[in-house]
Amino acid sequence: MAIWQYDLHLIPRKAIEDLFSTVPPSLARKTFDEVAWWKNYQPVFDYESEIGSFLSPREFWSDEAKAWGEEDGTSIEVWFEQKLVTDIYVRINVASLDVNVLEKLTGLTARCEALFLTADLEVIEPDLQNLTAHIKQSNAFRFVENPEQFLSKNVDRLRVA
Repeated sequence: MAIWQYDLHLIPRKAIEDLFSTVPPSLARKTFDEVAWWKNYQPVFDYESEIGSFLSPREFWSDEAKAWGEEDGTSIEVWFEQKLVTDIYVRINVASLDVNVLEKLTGLTARCEALFLTADLEVIEPDLQNLTAHIKQSNAFRFVENPEQFLSKNVDRLRVA
């Protein structure tokens, strides 16, 4: 992930509701890591064509995934195990936000009957206004708005040992 990218996972709504009986505002890291979210909830439409309608397919380093978009820009990776979806991972290029792409992404997520899960493990509805509000509160957005200020305020946290 680049500092100007905002990361999301798509999580099936039904998997969350089955686990919690309602949609919680966030997930624990352990829960996210240990649950096979897509195991019993596969997309039931041609999501690959839909993704391809707004992001170009690209070569990917793993045979267990398909990717669309630019690696350092906006991209979607769909991961598989035995031809079944195991993860849908999204990176949004905050440096060049495209409302049309965000609208298509929220539509795709809704058609997958899924929710967004942020890098901070917040669960959010697939709604353009919701997504935009979360992006505007992200480190990626703060960096894009003022890289120098962001880096000077976060130098200790970002320092490599």
